[in-house]
Amino acid sequence: MLQFGLYEQVITDYLKDELSKLNEDWHEAKIEKIDHAESAAILGKYMGRMLTEVMHYLDNSETAVRDRVALCNSIISFIIQYLDHHTDQLDDELVSRLKGQLIHQDAEMLLELLDKKAFSKPACALTPLCPSVLCSPGISGNQA
Repeated sequence: MLQFGLYEQVITDYLKDELSKLNEDWHEAKIEKIDHAESAAILGKYMGRMLTEVMHYLDNSETAVRDRVALCNSIISFIIQYLDHHTDQLDDELVSRLKGQLIHQDAEMLLELLDKKAFSKPACALTPLCPSVLCSPGISGNQA
């Protein structure tokens, strides 16, 4: 059952069903269309949260990264196909950029790129900047 309060939440099929169960004599729900100007940000955040939840679900320790990369690449490929079939004028530059965003199967991250002539020591932080390390007390990126 829905709790009273402020939501500012995208109405999903589940939420629409829950809203339909409310007694209109006792409850009032304020609903409005998603604004065109804000729709990219609103729906992008919604998809990001949902995708993060699915990524956590894909947590078989042996294949988690491979499975997550495969899912990401499938989504990017679907977006390319969708744009190809559902837009009048396909933006070749956008499609090229999207194809370049497919994650390489090695699942690696570039941490830094240095000009060896300009720096005598690596500039990388002692503690990596990824959230899992930053939020873990006592963990340092440089362990002997």
